[in-house]
Amino acid sequence: MRSRPAPLLLATLVCGALTALAAPAASGQSVRGAVVDEITQVGVRGVTVVLLDAKASEVDRRTTDDRGRFSFEGIAPGTYSLLAQAQGYPSVLSPELNVTPGATVEQTVQIAALSAAPAEAERPETPEERATSLARMLAAMCEGQYDPAREGILVGVVYDRETSVPLPDVLTRLEWVEDGRIHSVQTRSSGDGSFVFCAAPAGEARVLTAELGDVRDTGASFPIRAGTIKRRDVALALSSSDRPGDVLGRVTDFDTGEPIASAEVRLKDTGFTAVTDASGQFAFHNVPWGVYFLEVEHLGYAPQVQPVRIMGDRAHDLRIRLATEAIEIAPVRVEVHARDWFGGMRGFRERKSRGFGYFIDRKDIEKRGALRVLDILREIPGVQVDRAQPEQGELNPERTTTEAIYFRGCWRYQPDGSRVATSPVLYVNGVKSATVS
Repeated sequence: MRSRPAPLLLATLVCGALTALAAPAASGQSVRGAVVDEITQVGVRGVTVVLLDAKASEVDRRTTDDRGRFSFEGIAPGTYSLLAQAQGYPSVLSPELNVTPGATVEQTVQIAALSAAPAEAERPETPEERATSLARMLAAMCEGQYDPAREGILVGVVYDRETSVPLPDVLTRLEWVEDGRIHSVQTRSSGDGSFVFCAAPAGEARVLTAELGDVRDTGASFPIRAGTIKRRDVALALSSSDRPGDVLGRVTDFDTGEPIASAEVRLKDTGFTAVTDASGQFAFHNVPWGVYFLEVEHLGYAPQVQPVRIMGDRAHDLRIRLATEAIEIAPVRVEVHARDWFGGMRGFRERKSRGFGYFIDRKDIEKRGALRVLDILREIPGVQVDRAQPEQGELNPERTTTEAIYFRGCWRYQPDGSRVATSPVLYVNGVKSATVS
């Protein structure tokens, strides 16, 4: 048999040590601190922090910044407490803070996401402490909204019968019969599955009904006493542990609300991975029943990890907001490698390494101070360079200044029968040269 959710405060409150720091009397008193996620220990932005006095009346309120920080400055000495409220987290009430003259009190409040398993506190909260905290929080919430002489406060949690997971946004209705007519008031459960009726009419036969879609539960009647707090939980049969569920979600920018495309989304230690589309949406289908950690990453944003409990035969719609984060890029190392621009010289090097032939390189040319290729050829053994004689009747003046190259005294004959001097094969910068000058 599954146990019902125990306290209304589903998250465990772990408060940091209170440190009273001496401050000049002229600066007054202050309460400062941070609200952090219980699992990631990262500051939670956008949390409403209400400062309550000893009578549980609101003194002031603040909204946490990007690091989850808040500050109440210039307050009067006295006894205070903090009420932290955020979408997706249960409301949490801190222990009493004793603010002495000229002191600054630091307070850290840890809140747990809805589907996160409660962390183990160093010392379990006693029923008396839990009742006191709950009464103070409800008194602050319902202040001025009910008549203690004729009405009471009805609170409770709507949860899934199979998994005991709290259910948000469930229509909850309180009904009773008066003067032969059925009367009712209704509200919806908050993000942590809790609901509150601040002005519940006192009487004997009161009925509580919860509806979510086509699932409805109506419990047995119960009494409500004037001036008291009554707790009544409701269980809905929504899921089945032997059937898988679906996870749908959308990733947006924390500041602008714009969708984030190409974000990597995965269920840790499973094969479920996805990349968000242009509208920032992703989906996992047929996910086995159980608890998982959803990881979301995108370049330029702080990665986010949040627990999610999959209830069988249900679709879970998640809204994930990523905050921008500066990224330190590792140093870029640039390596320069020499490139062989004259790939055709590879054959030259290979033949030279075998010692076959006569080779001339740049150093040889610079050493001899040669101005023309022919000046180098004249020094090659077996090569003779003479001035060529023009053919009879030839009027080409350039021909009269052309040298003839003899290789080992031989001539080379053309296909038409004419003969020309045999020229060696010459390469200039790796390119075969047809003209020698």
